[in-house]
Amino acid sequence: MFRALLFRRLHFEKKTRFYATKQFDGTIPMEKLDVSYSPFEGDASGPSARAEVKFRVKECDWIPSPARERFFETFKHRIDRDGYFVVRSERTRVGSLNVADCLDKLRFSIRECADSDSNRAKDVKQNNEELRRKKEIESKMKLQMKTAI
Repeated sequence: MFRALLFRRLHFEKKTRFYATKQFDGTIPMEKLDVSYSPFEGDASGPSARAEVKFRVKECDWIPSPARERFFETFKHRIDRDGYFVVRSERTRVGSLNVADCLDKLRFSIRECADSDSNRAKDVKQNNEELRRKKEIESKMKLQMKTAI
């Protein structure tokens, strides 16, 4: 009895942890994705190794909302009419490896949007300060070169 309750609790926590985080932790729930396989072009009788992973951007609650909005703006050219973001891979001849490659591409895209939301203001300030320091150093060096001649 206790074992069953513990299993239910752990199973429930696994399902809900995607929704509780405020930052993207890199975990992509497979039950929220549509995965399909198709044969390579020109090889209709061959193995179905080309993988396609898609999901609706507006309905995905496992991506934090600021990152989701930025994701929608950044990749709107890759979102089809139905609102699906589609990732395809045919890197290997094995379907499961191609799905893993699709998930890796998707994870990288989401992290790119999530990280840019949190670090964007800090990076801009740091870059401006570094540029200002470099310009000051260069101008001092130019002045020293002019006075030395």
